[in-house]
Parts: sequence; C-alpha cells; structure tokens
Amino acid sequence: MKKQAIFLIGLAVLLTLISTYSLWDPLERRAYDARFRLIQKLDLGKSQPSGQVVVVGIEEKAITKEKPIIFLNPDIGQFLLKMQESGVKVVGLDLIPFHRQAEKFPMAVRTLSADQKDDTLSKASQEIGDRLDRSLMEPLVRVSNQIPIVQAFHGTLLPYYYRAAAFMKQMHLADIELTDGRAINDGVIRKQQLAINGRDGFAYTIYRLTSGKSSPDATILLNYALVRNIPFYSFVDVMAGLIGKEQLSGKAVILTYVNGYEDIHQAPMTRYAPPAWMSHETNVRAGMLPGGIIHAVTTETLLTGTGLKTVSPSWQIIIMVLLITCCLVMAIKLGLPYAISGTLALMALFFVLNLLLFAEGQVINLFPQMISPLLVLMTVYPYRYVTEERQKKKIYKTFGYYIDREVIDSLIEKDPAALLKGDSREVCILFLDIRDSTRLSTKMAPEAIVKLLNFYFGIITSIIKKHGGFVNKFMGDGILAFFASGDQPVAQTVRAALEIIRKTEILNANGEFIPYVGDWRMGVGIGIHYGTVILGNIGSENRMDFTIIGREVNAASRIEGLTKEYKRPILLSGAAQELVKDSFTFEDLGEAQVKGIDYPIKVYAVTGDII
Repeated sequence: MKKQAIFLIGLAVLLTLISTYSLWDPLERRAYDARFRLIQKLDLGKSQPSGQVVVVGIEEKAITKEKPIIFLNPDIGQFLLKMQESGVKVVGLDLIPFHRQAEKFPMAVRTLSADQKDDTLSKASQEIGDRLDRSLMEPLVRVSNQIPIVQAFHGTLLPYYYRAAAFMKQMHLADIELTDGRAINDGVIRKQQLAINGRDGFAYTIYRLTSGKSSPDATILLNYALVRNIPFYSFVDVMAGLIGKEQLSGKAVILTYVNGYEDIHQAPMTRYAPPAWMSHETNVRAGMLPGGIIHAVTTETLLTGTGLKTVSPSWQIIIMVLLITCCLVMAIKLGLPYAISGTLALMALFFVLNLLLFAEGQVINLFPQMISPLLVLMTVYPYRYVTEERQKKKIYKTFGYYIDREVIDSLIEKDPAALLKGDSREVCILFLDIRDSTRLSTKMAPEAIVKLLNFYFGIITSIIKKHGGFVNKFMGDGILAFFASGDQPVAQTVRAALEIIRKTEILNANGEFIPYVGDWRMGVGIGIHYGTVILGNIGSENRMDFTIIGREVNAASRIEGLTKEYKRPILLSGAAQELVKDSFTFEDLGEAQVKGIDYPIKVYAVTGDII
C-alpha cells in the first residue's frame, strides 16, 4: 500500500468537501440550533445580560378582559408618562398603532348602530375617537421631549402619527423586521441585520441610544443564552405599581404585544420559560419566542458584546485539513479497528472542543468538518482492503508452503508490502547445531545421514512451529529459526528450546535413532539471542529466499558455538535473558567475546523449567 495513494485519497475528499461546502448549510444550521439547545441544557454560554434592558408585555388575554383593544391608546399614553416618571433611559414601542381612532371608532359605531344617519351619534363617536388619538399623541409629544422613544414600523405599516414624528424631539422610527426569517426559509431567527433597507433597525437603535455607541458589524449572531435572564414584566403589573421604579430606572424598556399566535418566531433553543403572569393560552410553544423578546436579546447581545462570531472560511478549511490529516496518519499507521476507534475519538474530541468554543461565542462549523475524518476512513479502508488483500494473497502464495498462516498473519500485521521488500523487525533468533555430526558423517553412508536429518529436523520443525516460530534455514546439520509473533517471542523461543532438548532425550532413550545411526547418541546445542534484523524476501529475480540477515543472526550463531565450551545445551544472550528473567531460572556465566562481534556478550544458561 502506497502512502502517496492514501494522501491523494485524503486530498480528493478535501477538495470534494470544499467544492460542496454550501450544500452542507442546511445540516449546519440544524447543528447550530442543536448546539444552542445543548449548551442550554448544560448551562453553558455567556448568559449574564447587561441589566440595561427590560421587556414589558401587553398580554391580549388580560387586556381584553377589561376593555376592547380599540381603547388601548390611553393605557399606552399612561405607560409612557409612567416611564418618564420612573426615569427610564429609552422606551421602545414594539407595537404599531396604525389606525386613527377618529376614523376607525365612528366606523365601528355606525356598523353597530341601527340608524346609520344619526348625526348626533356620529359626532359623539368622532369626538371619542379624537380623544383616544390625543390620549396617545399628547404623552408621546411630552415624553419624547425628555427621553428617546423608538417607535417600530414595518414596511408600509406605520403608526398613524408618523407625519407628526418630526415635531417630537426624540422620536426615532425604526424597522422591526427580523431579517433572518426573511433570508432563511426555515424561519429560525439566528442572526439580525442592524440596518434594514438603509435605516437602523429597532434593536440597534435602542442599543445606540442606550450605550451611545455604534457597532462596526452589519449583522450579528444572537446570543440566546441571555434570554433566561432578561426581565419580562406584565403591563398590568407595571401600571399597577407592582414593578418598582428601581427595576426600571436608567434602563431601556421595550413595550411589546403578546398573544401567542402572531409576532412569535422560532429560535435555536429547546425551551423558553414564560413568566408566571402569562396565561396558559398565551404560553409560547417550545423553541418559540415573542418578537419583543428577540429584539431584547439583540439589544443585549450588542450591549454585552457576546454576539457569536463565525470563524473565517480559511480557518474552517484549515481545521478540516488538520482533521483529515490526523485521520490519514491513523489510516496509515493503524489497523482498521484501531483506526476506527481513533477516528471516532478524534470526532468526539472535535465536537467537545467545538461545543466549548461555541459556548464562548466562537462558531466553527460542525459540517462538513466533523464528518470529514469519517469520510476519509470510509474511502481509505476499502482501498486498503483491496490492495492489502491482493498483497496478502501474493504473500500466502509465496510463503504459505513453508510458513504457517498464523505466523504470516503476525508478520504482515503492520505492513504486508514490507515482507516482500524487506523490513526491520525485532525477533528472537534460535540457532541449533547437532553435536559431532562431522565425525558421524565420516562413518555413515550419506543416505543414512540424510534420512536421520529428515527424521529429526521434521520433529524439531513441528516443535518450533507449535511455539509460534519459523524455521528459516536448514544449514547442513544446523537450523536457523526465529520467533516474531505473539507478545513474548523470547519466552516462546525458550519453551521451544526446552521441549527440543526434552524430546531429543526421549528419542535417545527410546532408541528412535538406532535405525539410522546405530547406537550413536543425538546431542544438540542451542543459542538464543534477541535483536533487530532485516526480515524479508531477499535474492534475485531468478531466486528469492525469505530470510533474516544482520549482525544479530551472527551473534546467535556464536552463542550456540559457546554451548560446547560451557558444556550447556541452551545458552541465551543478556538481551534475550532480560526479557524472560522472571519466567525461567538461569545461571549467569559471565561475559564472552566472540568472533565477529565487537563487544562482549553476557551469557546465561537455562537451569530449570518454566516457573
């Protein structure tokens, strides 16, 4: 498997995601809302408002029990005078009295009257309508000379007194349109334009008048974590004096109309707990907010400077590149189970960090960023499976007739191709030599020697394979084997060596060698060493040989040669003994200098069976 191919796959996934970035917007918007709901449940986010904004709600159910809505103008006028008396800083009117009662009231009276031409009734109703209009106009003029009043309008829907607004000293007309509802067809209000059709919006005007500042941004992402702590009082309670001046003084007060079926909008949150004074019929549905509350959230987001900021597109792509790169590294270095676990852990880590940053006001897209590692994994591993299976088949075909499949599987677990081209591996080497075989060969016919070696080496090979080893070479009367699979290759090697010695003694005792060499007694010496070798298919086009080479192989051969000098059947180097010192008993034979090795080797003899 080529690393370049995997990186090309990662690059292809990255370019595909970048080219389809806008197609992920609907999913990202849902993820944006889900994060808001989650931080609400976890009580995260910047939820402390400035304390400079108060909302007062005129609940339709409560007002209409006392009087028809047509008679509400005097109450609004009285409210304005009360706000002046309470010393509020700004009044925002999130309602639009667009009908002149001097026109509407007489029409209503004539409709209900049996005599449509009654002049007395007509004049009386006209006078009542004029008084209703003046009951709002006069407080507006008086209060606007003292404190700023922000009057809402929407498109062509204007208050009936808008032509007289020029004579009101601090009257500000501002558009109340929630622009995100217009721009996105899912209707969720996530952000708000501060200027609408060239004029300052309602919430932005209140912010500017309250703070004396302006915002450099044209649009802000709203911080809905503030909503739970923005005061929302009942109009009835305020007018009855149940809300003290200290709760209103110096603040921007937004007067809004609440009825539960109009001017109510979807917000990216799970719930909104309406105040206790709001009747059950008016209670807003889950995730819905009255328009006046959203304007208050907009104003508070500006006042607190907690508007969410979306990370720039270049950084969004950089983050995606980093995620894909991490996944590619895992795909190259790890097997499938570990790579899947690592990728899932990477995605979980990204989500947690993303959520924490979101709570702090930094918006990094979840899509397609979070799933980019998964897409890479889903693309890379089919490729790996196909290429590695092809390589495995080639390896099984090449080595299968002289290496157990289990051993091959352990050797190719890291990188199948490495076995074909050569790879550095740490292995335990076993070198075995038959004692006095040279002298025996001078006395016996070659056919008898060959039969003896085939019989004995067949038994030894079975023992080595049983313990997870691989017989690499038969060298005359010697065997080179190595152990590279399992968690304890040295322990496997020592167990195999002990079994070879015991089996040889049993064969001698049972006379198994007599048919081949008469009464000659079989004896062997075994050298064991642990180190790094070059392992692979080595040779030329005409002949390849799967083998191990390197200085450590020579060291194992030299250690076997010391068995004659020390008169011990099994000797281990210090490097091998260190790894199994707690599993077997050993005798320390000191250091030995051997030919071809430029440093002394610690030598140990096995003195007992497995502990």
